[in-house]
Amino acid sequence: MGRWPFLCAGTKIEDGCRFANVVGAISVTKLGAQTGMPSIKEVDEFLQANKLN
Repeated sequence: MGRWPFLCAGTKIEDGCRFANVVGAISVTKLGAQTGMPSIKEVDEFLQANKLN
């Protein structure tokens, strides 16, 4: 199910775009399509570390 409930539950489009960009930024640092997908924890840590919340 992933983050779809989060994105579809009245979240602002800006937050959805930020989330998608972070997922993309993290995923290109790994090998493979499925193994390269970051976890929600990784995305949250990236957002906090880069003060993007």
